Amino acid sequence: MIRLLIVDDSKTIQKFVAKALEPFSDIEIIDTAADPYDARKKIIAQKPDVITLDIEMPRMDGITFLKKIMQHYPLPVVIISSFIQTGSLLSIQALEMGAFEVIEKPENPEAFMQLGSNLAKTLRAAKHAHIQAMNLTVAKPGIKVIKTIASAKLLVMGGSTGGVEAFTYILRNFPASLLGTIIIQHMPDNFLPAFAERLDQ
Repeated sequence: MIRLLIVDDSKTIQKFVAKALEPFSDIEIIDTAADPYDARKKIIAQKPDVITLDIEMPRMDGITFLKKIMQHYPLPVVIISSFIQTGSLLSIQALEMGAFEVIEKPENPEAFMQLGSNLAKTLRAAKHAHIQAMNLTVAKPGIKVIKTIASAKLLVMGGSTGGVEAFTYILRNFPASLLGTIIIQHMPDNFLPAFAERLDQ
């Protein structure tokens, strides 16, 4: 059973998400929260397996709250927001901060229902993600390995969940003259241009 907390300031959206997930008996919506302060209390008290999180909310935006979650109470977070376009730099920033997935919020109830199956799959995968291992410190041992292979002609790194933040950490610590590097990151095609731009920075 996946215990889900929905964090969104719109009660209508809360109902849309709940309705879309209704057919999936392995997903239990334990509660909803209208802002990050309310969500924090419910995360501590109810310990959800996964949360869905909007970006634009009162009192604190979702990106700031995501950062606080990952610092103080790491758990799988799926961003669902109309404020964020799939593949945008903001979505890459959310992934860097530890979001498991970023989903563009559908515009109407029918589109939400079509989202249900994919959202359910995402929540199932999120529950089993090793969020503790997504801490930026996991990349530190990799830096030592890189230094030992400085005589190589090519470096290849691959990643999936957690890869965005790990690669960002690693590349910030790269010597400028190390060696040619290929990065293989499992993500949807429409994320790749923004991810490449982010790594350039």
